[in-house]
Amino acid sequence: MLQSIALMLLGFIALTATSDAAVMITMDDQGRTSTDVFDNQVYYHLEDGNLDMRIDLKTNTCSMFLHDERVHVEGKCDEAQKEMEAAMSEALKQQGMTREHMLAMQKMMQQHRQPGADIKPAGSETIAGYEATCYQMSATRKMCISEAVTTLISREFSLKKIIRLMRQLTGGPFGREASAADQAEQQLREKGYVMKDVDTASGMPNAGMLNMLPEEARKQIMAQLRQSGVKPTGRVVVNIEKNAKFTPQVPNYPKKSIREFANFMMKR
Repeated sequence: MLQSIALMLLGFIALTATSDAAVMITMDDQGRTSTDVFDNQVYYHLEDGNLDMRIDLKTNTCSMFLHDERVHVEGKCDEAQKEMEAAMSEALKQQGMTREHMLAMQKMMQQHRQPGADIKPAGSETIAGYEATCYQMSATRKMCISEAVTTLISREFSLKKIIRLMRQLTGGPFGREASAADQAEQQLREKGYVMKDVDTASGMPNAGMLNMLPEEARKQIMAQLRQSGVKPTGRVVVNIEKNAKFTPQVPNYPKKSIREFANFMMKR
């Protein structure tokens, strides 16, 4: 739950003036449209045209809109982890649990994870007009990154800062520790903007069990499933606009602090 909250907190939003010099990246996400906008050290994320995430590095302000709940969450980015840990501590006390109990549970869960990093080069592709270097992240997952796009974005925003903020929020005393695979992926994301991230198994039934099978058996089963209509899941960049005109449309929702939001999520 904490990791989900942290990932959502990475997208917080606030008002801004119209810009005509932003970098706008549009992605296809299995028929839905996702958009990243980078403008003067501010990051915005939109889903199907709806603004739901913002990080302002200049003011250290993280904001988010939850459209289903009609809630606006806002707080200081560097205080988010502390606020979430406080909310977690309160929730544990209400359930009669201690921090030690939580850490013991997390240790048990981590024993079932695959901590090793077995990332392999997988050639290159031209995506949305930019050269991208590809990697086989697992037997079924492929990710392609572009250093050229990161360079383009860097005039407006520091990707490295937001990626490290995400690592901080999803780790820490109450979050799960980074495995070798997590760390390797973070390094790739810091190196180049993710142009493609698809998994041929995640959209299939019992995807976790598929990854445990011998390679030949897995390939045969996946081929049969694809023939039956099961498609890969993931995002692919389809367009990059260098000097985009962008005006965020911000709903007027009631505002909550990060701790209030974390407490709200704990009770769901």
